[in-house]
Amino acid sequence: MKRALVIQLLSILGTGAFYGAYAWMAISAALGKLTLGDMTLYVLAFRQGQQSFQSVLSAIGAIYEHNLYMSNLFSFLGGQEGKAAQQVPSSLSDAASLPPSSDVIVFDDVGFQYPGQTQWALRH
Repeated sequence: MKRALVIQLLSILGTGAFYGAYAWMAISAALGKLTLGDMTLYVLAFRQGQQSFQSVLSAIGAIYEHNLYMSNLFSFLGGQEGKAAQQVPSSLSDAASLPPSSDVIVFDDVGFQYPGQTQWALRH
């Protein structure tokens, strides 16, 4: 809730600043402090600056999201790596000596054939 409130307040502040800058430019042009060409230049420069700033903020947000994903991925892979090394036996005699556990899966005399093929891809 706090995050949503802060986002809404910042959005209102940004929108107010955006339209305030446009109002300042229009009033300055109406009072003769800015020429029409100057006002056009400022409006275009302001728009480009806003778009660039928005792109930078979007890129930072994307980097943050990717960082969260990658940290979760690396912690998962790092945690699984140790488990896999402990559970995979190096030979059949080691497999027979493993204690019974729900984490171990044993395949005895299995095979696999691709659909429509007569030759075995994996046998025994």
